[in-house]
Amino acid sequence: MSADMLRVWNFAGRELMAVPVEEVSDVRDLKRRLQPLCGLPRFRQRLLHHGLDLEDDVDLTAPCHVQLVLLPFSEASLDDRKELIRAAGAGQVPEVELILQRPQDPNLAHEGDASTPFSTPLLQSSFRGDLDVVRLLIEAGADANQASCQGHGETPLLLASTFGHLNVVRSLLEAGAEVDRQVKGLTALWVASQRGHVQIARTLLAWGSDARKANSNLESPLWVAAEQGHVEIVQELLLHGCAKNARNRRGESVLWVACQHGRLEVVQILLQARVSTGQTDDCWQRSPLWVARQLQHVEIERMLLESGARR
Repeated sequence: MSADMLRVWNFAGRELMAVPVEEVSDVRDLKRRLQPLCGLPRFRQRLLHHGLDLEDDVDLTAPCHVQLVLLPFSEASLDDRKELIRAAGAGQVPEVELILQRPQDPNLAHEGDASTPFSTPLLQSSFRGDLDVVRLLIEAGADANQASCQGHGETPLLLASTFGHLNVVRSLLEAGAEVDRQVKGLTALWVASQRGHVQIARTLLAWGSDARKANSNLESPLWVAAEQGHVEIVQELLLHGCAKNARNRRGESVLWVACQHGRLEVVQILLQARVSTGQTDDCWQRSPLWVARQLQHVEIERMLLESGARR
């Protein structure tokens, strides 16, 4: 039985792992299995066989003994940091792999420029939506919650949600991204609701995002989805308990803003959800019916009247 095993030892001569040969495909696979034991990703591991460093793509098809060496991060100059950020932003997977193998810390930041507007590799790749690079950086230990050191302090999740990168959003959440982390008062769910990214909104809600979290103007995800006319998102948010009669700082309700912008389907859904129609909403005491009438949204006015709206 032992003759068919791959055995991994540390420098002190202690056996760390013994695994059947047929269960391991290559060096990369073995390193990934070792990560829970040594606490470091494969980029900071070296496996030596008879003193030779085994590359990650080397097949392991025969029983052998290998020695595990753990590496600290290498020193990284400002140019080194820029190189990784640029490679990540360009979706250059082989180049990113080579840089991480130095090994270089994926969380090192630099002030962005025109070619790299965000300050870490993960921010840049989340902005671009390159899933393969995002997964590689996360595997190397990139912090899914590290915010930009410039601009508005954007997080990877906020960027991916803003620009509609669904699979990146999922990978970031699986890597521990805080689902309701606010940036200038905005959550990932808020920006997804504003942009109309239905699947991203559903994913964030499934991960426990709070549908009631509003921005600094007290405009909730439901409010901004209604304003933009994103029907499916409005439906999802209502199902998840978003306050349907909440108002923003100007006193404008979700129904009011939908009427203002002529969002016929949204108004219909809100009325079916039994939102309040009788209240005067904004700071000038103008009701949804008043604003629909003034802006000549005739069909919306009719629906409001049929629902018992007055004024």
